Amino acid sequence: MTITFPSIQKVHGRFLVWFQNQIMAPGQFPLLFRELRYWKRFRQIYGTGIQFRWQCLISSNENAPEIVAFISGEADKRMLFPLITELLRKKAKGEYSGRITIILFTQITPAQRQSLHEGGCHIEDFSYVALLRACRFPAEKIGLLCLDHRFHGAHHKLGVHVAEILNQFDVKTVSIQHGGTREDSIAGIASTASQFMLVWGNLVYRRLVDDFKIDPERIRIVGNPLHDRLAMMEPGSVRQLVSDAYQSLFSRASQRKIILLATCLRAEYAGRPDEAMLYQKYIEAIYAAIDYEQAILVVKLHPQDSTENNLYRRYLPNFLTENHDVFIIEHHQSLLDFYQLLLVADLLITRASTVAEEALLLHKPVIAYDIDEQGPSSYYQHLECYELYQRVLSTPKERLAQAISLVLSSYPSDWSHDLTSEFTFALDGQSTQRAVRALLSA
Repeated sequence: MTITFPSIQKVHGRFLVWFQNQIMAPGQFPLLFRELRYWKRFRQIYGTGIQFRWQCLISSNENAPEIVAFISGEADKRMLFPLITELLRKKAKGEYSGRITIILFTQITPAQRQSLHEGGCHIEDFSYVALLRACRFPAEKIGLLCLDHRFHGAHHKLGVHVAEILNQFDVKTVSIQHGGTREDSIAGIASTASQFMLVWGNLVYRRLVDDFKIDPERIRIVGNPLHDRLAMMEPGSVRQLVSDAYQSLFSRASQRKIILLATCLRAEYAGRPDEAMLYQKYIEAIYAAIDYEQAILVVKLHPQDSTENNLYRRYLPNFLTENHDVFIIEHHQSLLDFYQLLLVADLLITRASTVAEEALLLHKPVIAYDIDEQGPSSYYQHLECYELYQRVLSTPKERLAQAISLVLSSYPSDWSHDLTSEFTFALDGQSTQRAVRALLSA
């Protein structure tokens, strides 16, 4: 099919005006439209009236329903891939007849690309042509995003602009929650540029409606798709997996409790002049607070923590022996994921992470240890209303040791408060399916 520029101008006039304004305003939109050769080609067409075959914009099923997912970072991959996989499953079973497209602003692995392609997913690297096509026939399109929160400024700039463009052309936009219940995460969700929000549980829903005055019609409570695995895990089977994978650890765990340490040593004290010293102080305080006759410490490195400069290993005291008292599990060598380790742990120590909420879902006690009042654990003070959660600061020095000892000796293992609906709707293995249903009915 051959299209002249006037016909493109008629159908996409609003987009072209917007596009020209952005391109002609240097610095205003530097990330989205970096391939200016496309714009030069457009100007050539506009100036000469030369016909041009827009094969990338025209296809026989262009008017069919389509989900277009925008992947710009790791959080997008983590939260959107389960939904895309479920959509592909429904398509294979004949339960969804539309097209499924991913537009990439970042890289995915060859294995991920191959798996998605074999499942019937269309994958495009970002260009303005891809975005232009996503705006055509808006009644049949749904844009799926994750990182589109105005509150987070430059970190979400790509997603915000994409959502605003799709909204301008009447494409339905849906964003799924990717953080937990910390204050800035909820403020971010409240500022999403998408029309609809998929949130995990009742706590976030209440905060959005009561504190941020979000229209309840924009919100769907679906649960956390990442928690579907929790519903499938049986403690006895997981303990056997841990035993097989880390025999040395488990042989000692039969006589001692397991303390799981899961935090981040990369950015949580960023911006402070003594950042490096604070990480050292943090690690050394935890090592010193544990009675190793009573417990062993399992350190699960954060995926973004450095393994070349492993601070946990660097600051390991001489009186402790790795793989005897302390087990340091780097992300590239782990035979088990965090959820499996958490299921067999007796106590979680963290600082400011959604892993604290996940521990509470599994009725595991949590100590949120931090250096001072201004530390990142302050974002989770609302969790202190729950019996199994406590925040401990570095002063007085003996407070952490006392808290650990008390939890390991007397925490209420028969604790009956069910927090499931607060954080993730239900631990029934159906959150991904609920999210997809909500997406298709948006």
